[in-house]
Amino acid sequence: MNKALADFAQNPLEYDLSEMMDNEEIQEMARDVEALRKELYEAAGRNRDYHVKAEDVKSLLPDWKGADGCIATNRITVEGYKVGYCYREKPDGDWDSGWRFTAGDESEEYMDDPNNAGIYKLNTICNDDPDIIPLLNTPTPYAFERDENGVFQQIKDWKPDEDEEDPDMDILKQCQKWHEEDKHQKIVDALEAISAEERTPEMDMELARAYNNLADSSEPEGRKLLHQALELMQSHEEELGDNTDMTHPLILAKIPVKNPWEIFAYLPFGNWNDCPDTPELMAAAKYWFEQHGAVPAAMSHDELEFLLPAPVHKEKAMDAAVELYGFCPDVIDQGPEDATVGALADVLRQSTVWYLWWD
Repeated sequence: MNKALADFAQNPLEYDLSEMMDNEEIQEMARDVEALRKELYEAAGRNRDYHVKAEDVKSLLPDWKGADGCIATNRITVEGYKVGYCYREKPDGDWDSGWRFTAGDESEEYMDDPNNAGIYKLNTICNDDPDIIPLLNTPTPYAFERDENGVFQQIKDWKPDEDEEDPDMDILKQCQKWHEEDKHQKIVDALEAISAEERTPEMDMELARAYNNLADSSEPEGRKLLHQALELMQSHEEELGDNTDMTHPLILAKIPVKNPWEIFAYLPFGNWNDCPDTPELMAAAKYWFEQHGAVPAAMSHDELEFLLPAPVHKEKAMDAAVELYGFCPDVIDQGPEDATVGALADVLRQSTVWYLWWD
């Protein structure tokens, strides 16, 4: 795998990816792949000089059932120190037993550097220190440390840092704390546990932001989360109005389409009042892209903006203004008193942004 990743990172254009992305995007992917390769095969410790060599590792957990992954510091696996402090927390995936092993003398700065620890099999760490074997079936959450006699003692009332939440903290403040710590799933779990009828608009805005942060627009489940986020925002638009004290989630999404007009097939927009439906939006966006290079760039529940590489040429500005008015009459009919097709044409020949709005 290391060789394959390195080959792609060094020779990305030799791979036939032209149908999915242009050369610049391929080069960008190659840089990402090289960073991942280094993380997996260099920073993650493939070149470390381990205290117990691979050929000397014995099978010490033949009857172990379940996930057997764990995390241990270099003080144990490289420097050969015994485990001085260990704990078991909620597993971080199907691979994870939840066990974490340290020598107990690592500084906070040492622990903050991911290169000072690695992911291992429990059996590997048992070879480094067999004294931990009797502890391994202890349920989560538990922690142990060696006493002055070298015997492991349970730490009473211990719980993982991620569970140390202030019971008196306001739910919105708690959500903000989780957001700063990138614990977006905890926000979803906490707010979804409150019924939709009991959640305030502010709570729903936090929930929408969490959905957005968790969403991968290239996956069906990610697109579903984006839809949920947009629906939550739309459901409170009338209540919130122009309330600038509220934090409205800004969703930045990379939509996996080959052509910009296909975005409307992914995102829920249109087909209310005089706003065109999805096929009409796609057709108009395709035409404007071909004519002016216009790309859908931003949308709210009732607004749509196109971004152009350059303003419309003055000879074509009036035609474009007529087209926009026919497509979105509200930009003039419900605009300022001096709004006219001519005034719109004057804007189009000076601006690279087209703004459309439907009541």
